[in-house]
Amino acid sequence: MFFSKIKDFFIKLLLKERDPSRLALTFCLSNLIAWSATVPFQTPLLLIVSRIVGFDYKIMFAVSFIINNPFTLIPIYMANYSFGAWFFHNIFKIDMIKYNPSWTQTFSNYLNKYIDLSKIIGTTNFCFWCLILGSLILPLIINIFLYPILKKLFSYLLKKYIN
Repeated sequence: MFFSKIKDFFIKLLLKERDPSRLALTFCLSNLIAWSATVPFQTPLLLIVSRIVGFDYKIMFAVSFIINNPFTLIPIYMANYSFGAWFFHNIFKIDMIKYNPSWTQTFSNYLNKYIDLSKIIGTTNFCFWCLILGSLILPLIINIFLYPILKKLFSYLLKKYIN
């Protein structure tokens, strides 16, 4: 029942849009925003971006919410943070914690009261830039691989359901 509704939703999207490239770009842009560390601003950001690029806001919102929701928020942020920390430490050999804004120490202290950050992120200091830059770089990499897959999938489905 649930999966048939999702299938029907995507078929309606395909029939409405009819351009696999544009639909794949819409999905990738929505994915980029969903993975970004902008949770309180994602809905306005989706609205502004959809107006600027001319994509359907309803599609962007639905895709973004399917990807980033209360069940996936923490795993997405952990992946972004882990990737950012790995990327800057291993690729550029930079300790990004040195460049943290001053308020992050207060945030780290607050988090350490309730959870053991050292078990989760390997240090007791939260790295602001690892999260922010990781949430920009990781989804870009994901979308580079996702776009051609989605374009082929949407082309296949469009041929299947239009003909």
